[in-house]
Formats: sequence, structure tokens, C-alpha cells
Amino acid sequence: MGYTLAVDIGGTKIAAGILNEQNVWVSDFTLESNVSTSDSMFDSVLASIYQAIEQANLSINQIDFCGITIPGQVDVENGIAIYQNNLPWRNYPIGDLLREKMPNCRITFEHDVVAAALGEYSIRNISDKLLVYITVSTGLSASIINKGTPLRGTGFAGEIGFFPVKDKTLETYASGSAMLKELQAEDPNSSLAKAMAKWQKVDQKLAQFFDEKASQIALALFNVTAMLDPHHIVLGGGVINNQLEFYQLIKSHYKALCTHPIQQNWTARIERSMLKGKSGLYGAAMKAKNSL
Repeated sequence: MGYTLAVDIGGTKIAAGILNEQNVWVSDFTLESNVSTSDSMFDSVLASIYQAIEQANLSINQIDFCGITIPGQVDVENGIAIYQNNLPWRNYPIGDLLREKMPNCRITFEHDVVAAALGEYSIRNISDKLLVYITVSTGLSASIINKGTPLRGTGFAGEIGFFPVKDKTLETYASGSAMLKELQAEDPNSSLAKAMAKWQKVDQKLAQFFDEKASQIALALFNVTAMLDPHHIVLGGGVINNQLEFYQLIKSHYKALCTHPIQQNWTARIERSMLKGKSGLYGAAMKAKNSL
């Protein structure tokens, strides 16, 4: 078994990396997405692939497996990007196009959040457990992995961002983009990082703001735990990966909800991402390597 290429496609950037047989990264490359047209976006994907291969001093024929992650609605079996909010693809046959460029490579596709969940599952070296991965980033969503297999339902499983919160949804209330929008309504120059730094210096107004957001995320995690009873609940995404204090605040609120004696060990199941920004890449690579 040779090298495995992984590509994590996003509306702002594309990350590409290559794993060797020992699952060590030998290449790690990031490229800005060109979202002008569907074909320009595909060209960006190709450019990231070629750059990652060049960085590793390899040829395309040395790549045996390739795992691709795509946001939005994806036909993972056929490699079709059905609908992406931040990408110019509508029923775009990325699978067929990539197979033309890499005919000797086994290529697999996955939704970006599912890929991140698979990455966190794989790195923990667990095979018979139930893991729920929650991303708090631009959006807010989850993925469920049971014994190494994603639970998809009819295709909507894990969309906890639609949980109702007051007159909104959890995603429009507590995702990174939702919090930033609310902060910038008062201060157009605000950023999430600046606001959290200010909050940590004991700004009472911001303390209440982030406390309310964290409490609603914690409530969602509690409900997920009560429903699925997972062995691991992993939090990731840009907000969690970059803001340890916010993660700790969520965990504190979660612990406060665990009032029944049988819930006393639940808080220990809450974990922070081990792979940080590489969860999706690693999960895509592992899915591709295990696709034989």
C-alpha cells in the first residue's frame, strides 16, 4: 500500500495532504479557492493536488488512494457535488472528472463533517464504539460514527444546527458566523477572537454573551447524549480549536446539566478534537485507505 492523498474542499480554501504507509504526513498544502465558476473551482482542486504531490517529491502515479471531502449536499457513492452554499457547484460530477485525471487511483468522497468525525474516530484507534463529533465553526453540525461506520439516516442525520433555540436555530444562534454577526451589529470592527480575548479579561457584557451561547450548545450535547449514549463526544471546528476557554465553558454548562446519578460520568465523555484543523483530511485519507 503506497501513498494516500486527501483533499478538504471549502469555499475559502482547499487543504491537501499526503500520508505515507505509516500514516505520517509527507505533504501539507493549502490553496485559496477560486469560486468564480464551477470549472475554476475544479481547477483549484487540481492545483492543490498537484502542489501537494510536488511538495512530497512524488508523481501522480505513486498515489494509490485519494479521499475528497466536500461541504453541503454530496452523493458520496458517485462523487457528485449536489449543492454547496459557498461553492459554484450544482450536481457537479467531480468524481468522473477526477477519475479522468487520476485513472490509477482509488478515489472516495465524503461530506466534510462526516470526514472530520471519521478522522477523530480513526486517530483514537477505537473499533467498537459510538462517537459523536460536533463542529462549531462557520456552521454548527454533528456526525455520528458507530463501529467505524457513519450513521446517515435518510441523509440528514447529525444536523443539530436545526435544533430550536428561542426564536432561532442552534446554528443561527451559536455558530461562529452567527456570533460574529451579532457582535458586529454593535461593533463593525469586532472579530470573534477579539471579543473572546476581551471576555477573558472580565468584560461582563461579553461574559454573558458567550455564556448564553455555550449553555445552548451544552444543552444540545446533553440531548444528544441522552438520545445516543455515545462513548465519545468530540468537539471541533474553528471556534473550539482556537478557543480553549469557550470549550471549557461549554463543558462546565454540560456538567451542570448532569444532575442524575447515572449521568455522573457523562462529562468525562466530552473531548476536544485531537486533530484540530486536520480532522477532515485525516478522515478522508482513512476512508480512502480502507475502501478496498
